Amino acid sequence: NLYSAGTVYAPGYPVTTGAYDNTFNNQQEYGRTDVFVTKYNASGNALIFSTFFGGSGTEVCSSIIVDKFNNLCIYGATGSPNFPVTSGAAFSSFKGGTNIGFVSNGTVFNGGTDIYITKFNSAGTALLAACVTSAPSHRSPSRASPPATTSSSPALAARNHAETTMASPF
Repeated sequence: NLYSAGTVYAPGYPVTTGAYDNTFNNQQEYGRTDVFVTKYNASGNALIFSTFFGGSGTEVCSSIIVDKFNNLCIYGATGSPNFPVTSGAAFSSFKGGTNIGFVSNGTVFNGGTDIYITKFNSAGTALLAACVTSAPSHRSPSRASPPATTSSSPALAARNHAETTMASPF
């Protein structure tokens, strides 16, 4: 199968019945985006699932990884105080920070950003795991720091972090 994920700026992206979220989760104004996640058949000529993903603020997708069970892991940034997280996630509350905007790609994060890590089931109908995490200065002292990594890959760093901090294993 083939997978894609990215940023969408308005409703209208094709979604499939029964997918995780069929609603664009943001206001239609400059800089406000949502994430789309799409899985195609091996030939790339039919959708298996397609969904929106995010909260009421801006989201972008940075990396996607498919695990050995065909579940889709996604790493990115969120500006949503109501970003969807799963029960028992080690990091479940948005901390945000300074407002930031990127003129080059038209994204605006009002209230700052946190990193998100999510895992969709292979059918695209449910989140198996999802958390948000912020810079250590935004975390409460009772939370563990993410593990150090020597990898230059954000996706690998996200996976390593997720394996040690999420209630649902990656």
